[in-house]
Amino acid sequence: MSQAVKKLMESAAEAVEEGNLKKALFDYKMIVGMAPNEPMHKVTAGEICRRLEDKKQAIQLWRAAVEAFSAAGESLRALEVAKRILELDKDDEWTRKFVADVYSRSRKDEVEISAGEDIEIDTGDEDEMDIAVEDEEESGPEDLDVDFSDEAGEPEKAVPEPAAPRVIQPESLPAIPLLSELSRNAFIEALSKMGRKEFAAGEAIIQQGAPGDSMFFLVSGQAMVTTRRADGATVVLARLKEGDFFGEMALILKQPRTATVSAASPCVVLELTAQATRSIIKEFPSVANVLTRFYHERLLSNVTKTARIFTPFDEENRKLIISKFKMVKEPKGKMLLEMGKPADAFFIIAQGKAMAAAPGQPARMLAEGDFFGEASLLSRGEEPETVTLMQDAVLLRLTSRTFNELMMTYPQFLEIVSGMGMG
Repeated sequence: MSQAVKKLMESAAEAVEEGNLKKALFDYKMIVGMAPNEPMHKVTAGEICRRLEDKKQAIQLWRAAVEAFSAAGESLRALEVAKRILELDKDDEWTRKFVADVYSRSRKDEVEISAGEDIEIDTGDEDEMDIAVEDEEESGPEDLDVDFSDEAGEPEKAVPEPAAPRVIQPESLPAIPLLSELSRNAFIEALSKMGRKEFAAGEAIIQQGAPGDSMFFLVSGQAMVTTRRADGATVVLARLKEGDFFGEMALILKQPRTATVSAASPCVVLELTAQATRSIIKEFPSVANVLTRFYHERLLSNVTKTARIFTPFDEENRKLIISKFKMVKEPKGKMLLEMGKPADAFFIIAQGKAMAAAPGQPARMLAEGDFFGEASLLSRGEEPETVTLMQDAVLLRLTSRTFNELMMTYPQFLEIVSGMGMG
């Protein structure tokens, strides 16, 4: 940043603090002219125009910023600015068309999986898995031209004639997780229903245990995802960067948050509430399939990071091991193992809780990452406990035959299940 631009930004900041928005906008007109390739200056200038109730120039500046961010591959920043435009004019056709044409994608429909059905776990291609979610023309972009007669004068109201649009090839841009999976109309509907929020470094965006009533897209900044296990240990699940999204798991399951996401630096996010999501799904049912596919991918990733059974293995071997399991969902109250009878499978809880009980012993609660069924499989005898689901749950299931194959292939696996098992 040049010294001249820095001084003008300081001058504009002082003018804003003094309430002299016209002077601040004059300064930013100079800044935009001196640094035309920095779209954030256009965003700031547009915000000042909005505060001056100059809707036309605000939209003009923000359209230019949307194009610039898109051309630079900063997809969510472009969408965040597009959201500002639609808040000023929800029917702005240029913005709706531009972002939908550039970022939306078409995708094949998913197949719903019924309770108890096995789900093939995929670790590298686009096969989809589904858990049901409850139901639930245009003007061209304009050249930037903010004009003033003097710093205290009124901003020029004239808007130039539309210019030829900048050529942006959608296939050359990075896809936006989840959103780029949506159809054009569903994409526009999702964008229109999003809200914008800012968080300071260290501030919690979502808290483990809190109700899951929305999901978020990280526009700028970095965030940390952590979870506290039953043994009290805090595990880092992921480090999020611009373009990532989070919060969809609790929203889909309508259960409390399973992790905390904190801003590691100042963050701007776009929020999509549960109510808005249900409204979109009601109109565009395929959105539910997209959400659940991402949910499954996140769930598998979290299990391999939090379940102690995977601790000794590197990422490659974790993928190989988890590919042997099948993912199933089962309802609350389902008895998975019965004391006195042989087990026919080994289970890991991916989502939900279960109770393990035996006569004369206190019942034990099993949670995410816990496993059971190994006692019977290892001894080739009867199961010493009855295990019943206390919530609707998602489980990783391993047949007895595959369980024995893993025992022979991975000695560490045998060591872990024989020394850490739950039943």
